[in-house]
Amino acid sequence: MIANLLNGDNVVFTGVNIILAWGVYLSLMTGTLTFAMAAFMAIGAYVAGVLTVNFGWPLAPAALAGMAACFFGGLMVGFPALRVRGLLLMLVTTGVTFSVQVGIENIEYVGGVQGIRGLSGTTPALVAGSVFVIGGLLWILSHT
Repeated sequence: MIANLLNGDNVVFTGVNIILAWGVYLSLMTGTLTFAMAAFMAIGAYVAGVLTVNFGWPLAPAALAGMAACFFGGLMVGFPALRVRGLLLMLVTTGVTFSVQVGIENIEYVGGVQGIRGLSGTTPALVAGSVFVIGGLLWILSHT
């Protein structure tokens, strides 16, 4: 039973979700509540996934390209959203999240509703190490 819980896929999915939750935590530390974290993470993940699967890029450069795509997506949403606060910010970012989800699900090039097939390049140890490093940095940030 325990061996099934600690297989590679579960460790990777759990680590990715922990990192996503910490992204929400960072947003809450600034005093805002936004729901667009998942949308930006999906944009970056799909960019990195397409680059590794369809173009044969190594994981590290593809991840950097995914981060750049997240950054520019955040800029496109962030500047117009600077004018809203509170409930309106939550509504705007919820709309962005659903728009990105529907957009990705309707692009057959990235697998549509079923997602990208053939992803590789990461290991459970790499994800676990990333979780510990990011967790340590967040701990330092929250205690300063």
